[in-house]
Amino acid sequence: MYFVSINYTASLDGLRGYAVLSVILFHCGILYWGWLGVQLFFALSGFLITLSLFSGKEKSFKLYLKNFYVRRALRIFPLYFLFL
Repeated sequence: MYFVSINYTASLDGLRGYAVLSVILFHCGILYWGWLGVQLFFALSGFLITLSLFSGKEKSFKLYLKNFYVRRALRIFPLYFLFL
């Protein structure tokens, strides 16, 4: 059985920042290839979610899903309600 330990890596946050910046610059007409930032951002997010899934392998899947959606709700709903 494989167990993956997740350590915080600041460089991945920097890479996501460059991806977002490239999309913004693409919409401003400064970068032609800025659309690649979307693919990079989603690939990186999928990688981090997969690592999170493998790290929680010793816990039950039901408990993992509950924690996953609670974390997402706490991250998304405040901005959602502020927008409304």
